[in-house]
Amino acid sequence: MNKTYDKKEDNLKIFIADFLNKKYPNIPFSMQWDHLKLPISVAVKLKRMRWNKPDFVWPDIFIYAKLQSVFGRVSGLFLEVKKNKEALFDKNGDMRKNTHIIKQNNSLILLRELNYAAEFVWSPEVAAETIDRYLSPL
Repeated sequence: MNKTYDKKEDNLKIFIADFLNKKYPNIPFSMQWDHLKLPISVAVKLKRMRWNKPDFVWPDIFIYAKLQSVFGRVSGLFLEVKKNKEALFDKNGDMRKNTHIIKQNNSLILLRELNYAAEFVWSPEVAAETIDRYLSPL
């Protein structure tokens, strides 16, 4: 679990929440709070209250909308938020090889196998476009 605080990533999460609340007010969504500094006892309890698959990293946002979309017939959309494209890709356009990025990517792959849409987003434009593509059948 990455506990580093990143204001830019939080700002993007706030943008996404505002975007969803304004454009899709009837679509429920939730966000992970793993990055927040919580008392250890609270963090331990919260971790025990969800799926505890080894090496699985919960994405930042889940949009609760089961539908047929450009992603196929899926049960919802998970978004993993990055502060910018450079946090995810190196200068050659390849995904970074650090352990946390690899775990996040593998978690998104697993979620896709479980019939969810799951994507990385790194800017307001990419986030809005991904959400609009997913929710376009509505």
